Amino acid sequence: MKIITKNDTLFLKVSGVNENSTLFKFTQQTYSSFVCENLQNEFPKKITYWLENKLLKAAVSNDDFKIDFIFKSIH
Repeated sequence: MKIITKNDTLFLKVSGVNENSTLFKFTQQTYSSFVCENLQNEFPKKITYWLENKLLKAAVSNDDFKIDFIFKSIH
């Protein structure tokens, strides 16, 4: 994954899952979170990342299903 700019718009580019990369447009941003969406994608349609109690959390979802993630720091 990486964040790219295309036509003055931020996208989260997800590679290595499917044959072609998938772009998710940034639709919301705050100091400690962001939401990216691609409503044409089957799953996920929405990717959310946020900081909570010094932990990075994420959720990937579509209209019917959601998977939550919690990332731990490795030193």
